[in-house]
Amino acid sequence: MAVMLQPTRASFLSKQKSECCSLDVRLCKRRTFKRSRSMTAPVRTNAKARATEVDVAIIGGGPGGLAAAAAVTSAFGNTLRVQVYESQKSYQPQGSVIALAVNCQNALEAIHPSLLSRFTKQGILIHEQIHCDITGKVVRATENSDQAISELEQKYRKRPVAIGWHECRQLLFDQLPPGTVEFDKQMTHYEEDDKGIVLHFDRGQPAVHAKVLVGADGYFSKVRAQCLDDGPPTFNESVLWRARVGWQEGMPGGNSVVKYTLPGMHMWSPAAESRGALVMPMGTMESTRDKGWTWILMAPMADVEKAGVHFDPNARTAKAIQGDTASRSALENALKVFRDFPPALMNIVRTTDPSTVTQHGLYMRDLSHIHIDAKQTHSEASVEAS
Repeated sequence: MAVMLQPTRASFLSKQKSECCSLDVRLCKRRTFKRSRSMTAPVRTNAKARATEVDVAIIGGGPGGLAAAAAVTSAFGNTLRVQVYESQKSYQPQGSVIALAVNCQNALEAIHPSLLSRFTKQGILIHEQIHCDITGKVVRATENSDQAISELEQKYRKRPVAIGWHECRQLLFDQLPPGTVEFDKQMTHYEEDDKGIVLHFDRGQPAVHAKVLVGADGYFSKVRAQCLDDGPPTFNESVLWRARVGWQEGMPGGNSVVKYTLPGMHMWSPAAESRGALVMPMGTMESTRDKGWTWILMAPMADVEKAGVHFDPNARTAKAIQGDTASRSALENALKVFRDFPPALMNIVRTTDPSTVTQHGLYMRDLSHIHIDAKQTHSEASVEAS
C-alpha cells in the first residue's frame, strides 16, 4: 500500500500483499552504497544536531520503509535528505521467513543489482515439503525437483529462496547511509503548511518538516488513517504466531518444510478454516545462525476464543497486536490455542525464547471497488484506488 503527501495534495497507490506492511513510495533514480553495519543497537545521532527539515520522511523502519528509503536514496543520491523514523528503540532478531519469489527479486534488483545478490547469497532453497495431519502423521512428501528449479532459472534467471524477515530488514538497513534510520520516534500526527508537511512525535520530541511523507507504518498506519480516513483494514478472523528458533530434536533435517494441517486446509488462505502449523529453515546471517529456523501457527478466531485467549483485532498498540514479550503473553497464547497439537511440535514452541514470538491478526483491504478509467490521470486514479 502507498500513501504519499505533498502540500495541498495527497495520493494513494495500492498493491495488496498479505504478508506486508503499508508501503508508501513516490521517488526513484539511482545511487550505489557498499557497507555492512549491525542493527543490534539503535542508530542514534545527537538530537540537538539533528536537522528538523528533510526532503523525504518515511514513517516505519520495517522492510517496506527501508526499501522505500533505499529506492529513493539510490535514485537521487545525496541531492535529497531522506530520513526513516522507527518507533522501536532498537532492532532485535524477530519475525519469521520471507519467500523471495521472482517479482520480489526483480524489485530488489531495481533498487540496486548488488542488493539482490546479497539477498540471494543469504537465502536458502527449500528442497522438500512434508505434509502431516494435526496428529503428526505424515500424509505425503513433495520435493522441489532440480528440473523445476532449473526451468525457473532458465525462464527468469532467478530461483526462489527463503530468508529470515530480520535478515531482510538487516540487508536493507545496510544499504542505507549511516544515520538514515532514527529510532524511538513515534509519529502522532502531521500537519500541512506552506513549506510542506510538519510531523509531530510523542513525548514532546521536536517536530520535523518534510516535503514528502511516506507511510510504511503497518496495518494500522497513522499516515494512512489521517491522509485517507478510510477506516481500519478488514480483520479476516485469523490469528498468527511466528518465532525464530534453533534446530532441535523433532525438526526435519536439511532444507525441508513440515506442515501440520487438516486435509485440504491451506496455510495462507485469506481466512483460516482450521488450525495449522509450519516449521521450516530460513536463510540467516553470521550473527543469527543460531536461530536459523522458524515456526508459524495460524488459527481461526473461533479456536482462539475457544482456548480462552483474548485477542482484540482492533487494537492499535504494538503490545496489543503482537503480545507483550516481557510477560510471555504471545507465547502463552500460542501454547493454549495449539495445546493438542503433536508433542514434537509443541516442545519446539514451548522452549522458544518469548522475545522472538510475535502475535497478530490477518488483515486485508478490499480493492473490489477500484475502477480505473483509461482517461484518468495517474494521480486521479491513485486517489480513487484509496
